[in-house]
This record gives sequence, structure tokens and C-alpha cells, in this order.
Amino acid sequence: MTLAATSKSQLAYEAVRESIQNGRFGPGQRLVLEAIGNELGVSVVPVREAIRRLEAEGLVTFERNVGARVARIDPREFFVTVEALSYVEGAAISLGAKLVTPEAISEARSINAQMREMATSDHLDAQEFSRLNERFHRILS
Repeated sequence: MTLAATSKSQLAYEAVRESIQNGRFGPGQRLVLEAIGNELGVSVVPVREAIRRLEAEGLVTFERNVGARVARIDPREFFVTVEALSYVEGAAISLGAKLVTPEAISEARSINAQMREMATSDHLDAQEFSRLNERFHRILS
């Protein structure tokens, strides 16, 4: 493989990965290699290589006769991860609890209620849940 091909493949990999991470390409969204290549100014070959790398990382799935799609979030895996984080974050918050104002506690309780409602609903918006979770912890830090 040439240096140019490696660089184009890396460019495509980083661009698609970032688009998945920032939500531009959402769970289940079809990834059209030609369109991505056109947007990045590269051929389909480096985009295909990037998609295969992302598939190996679990960020992309490949469906026969359909093509590449952004991997969907497994709700069970998401809840296990959130549960594990809750123990670590809970311990960290308890260490700094003496520094938190009553106003911050009130706002954090409101956000926590929103997260609890979202977690028990039939439709989980993982990105919104994560945004609220980050806001919750920023308030308490």
C-alpha cells in the first residue's frame, strides 16, 4: 500500500469515526461510501478500508445487500456501562459533596429525574441521556 493510500484511508477513517462520535451519523444510518468519498475528496477505496476498520471496532456493521451502517446501541450494554459508571461517579461525587451549593443540588436533582424518566421509557435516546449525564456531573463538580 502506498503512503498516499494510507493517508487517504486514515483521513476517511478519522472523518467517519468523528461523524459517528459527534452524532452526525446516527445509529442505524446507512453509510454511502461514494457520498463520503466525494465529501472527503477521495475515491471509494480508502473509504471502504476505513469502514472495515470501523467495523472491526464495532462502530459499523455491514449488512449483505444493504451495505455499511452505523452500529445500533445495545440497550443492555448501555445500561451495564451506565451502572458501572454510576458507582465510580458516585464515589467521586461523595468526595466533593461538601463543596456543592444547595442550588447545584436542586438542579442536579431535576436533571436526575429527567434521566430516570428517560431510562424507564420505551424509547431511549442515548445521546440525550449522555448529554444530561455530563451536565449532571458538571453541576456537581
